[in-house]
Amino acid sequence: MMPARPRVAVVGSGAWGTTLALLVARSEPVTLLCHSPETAARLGVERRNERRLPGVDLPPAIEVTADPAALDGAELVVVAVPSTHLRAEMTRLAPLIPGSADVLSVVKGLERGTLQLGGELAAGDDDERADGEVGAGLQAAADLDAVEI
Repeated sequence: MMPARPRVAVVGSGAWGTTLALLVARSEPVTLLCHSPETAARLGVERRNERRLPGVDLPPAIEVTADPAALDGAELVVVAVPSTHLRAEMTRLAPLIPGSADVLSVVKGLERGTLQLGGELAAGDDDERADGEVGAGLQAAADLDAVEI
């Protein structure tokens, strides 16, 4: 019997994404989805992200991959990619994110040209849920506080 995939997946292996994966890994297994297979292979072998977090070891609870199929079964997908790449990454990955999964955008900055926030881009054309949360006065800090890490 194959072990179940982690419930949490972090998209983006920069300093922010790797840090969030480290925080989740304190409590449970987590998938760290890298954009490139080369980065995933390097992090998987070295068990460090020296370019972004020098001297910090990646614990065994972090499953490093570049295979978007690893999103299958995720209950929470944390999107931590640079804002300049968010639209392309969400276009590529959205069909693979389970419909029942919560998606948390922790993207910093605005998209060039449109000046949209990461959460607006991550919501795509179906932003009814995001509008409802903003309209209800909910904030990102409340969303982060609700995640058990």
